[in-house]
This record gives sequence, structure tokens and C-alpha cells, in this order.
Amino acid sequence: MSIVGFGINYPTAREGTLKILETMQIPVMNFDMEEFMHGPHRTIVNHSYLIMVETKGAGEVLMKNLIHFAKSKTENHLIISTLQEANQQTIHIGEYPMTSSWLNIVVIFQVICTYLPEINGMNSSDPIYGDFVTTAGTRIA
Repeated sequence: MSIVGFGINYPTAREGTLKILETMQIPVMNFDMEEFMHGPHRTIVNHSYLIMVETKGAGEVLMKNLIHFAKSKTENHLIISTLQEANQQTIHIGEYPMTSSWLNIVVIFQVICTYLPEINGMNSSDPIYGDFVTTAGTRIA
């Protein structure tokens, strides 16, 4: 899976990637939109998954072009947008200029990561490696 954002929403895409990785325990990559256009776009194939964060800003036209292209290559796409109306593959977020809506977009990732593991029969609290925390020293035992 790839998650693509631009401007203030590139860090939003990074946060969404971390949440999906933590809860779904699947490989996820995140990219700034311009970076994605220079190679990682080759990962858009029929069975790939792509989440695109579309908002107003300097990358708006390129993101529209990416969305148009992605729609022609895979049905497995989700658009989180302040510009498009909601439909089966688009979640509409209201435009809030003071925050560029990034906070509300992060909430969408939180909601996705609450429901998808349960729908897929996963308990994301179950560690994959029980000895990771103690071996790596990431938490006090």
C-alpha cells in the first residue's frame, strides 16, 4: 500500500502510514506527491492499494492528475479530499483554512485503523514478536 500527500498533508500521509502499519501489520509506504511521480508511481498495478490525500495548495493540479491516472489502473484506491464530494471511494473532509484540514484527515486514518483490523479478524494489540520489546529495549518491562 502507498499513501500520498503533498504540502502540509505529506506529514499527514506519514502519520496514516504509521497507523496502518501498526494496526494492520502490512507493508505501507508514504510519499510526497512529487516524489511519488518519479518512480514509486510504478507500484500502481491492478492489485495495489493507494490512498491519496487531496486538498487545496500548490500540488492540487498534480494530485488531480495522479487521482485520474490511479483510477484508470486500480480499483483499490481511496481519496481523502477537501475538494471532492463523498462517494464509495472518496471521503470528503470539510475545508478548514486554519489547519488545512490536516487534523481531521488524521482522524480519518484513526477511524480506518480502528475498524479494519476488526473487520479482518485481527487483534492489533497482539504482538508479532513477543520478545521485541525486551530485546530492542523499546519499553520498560
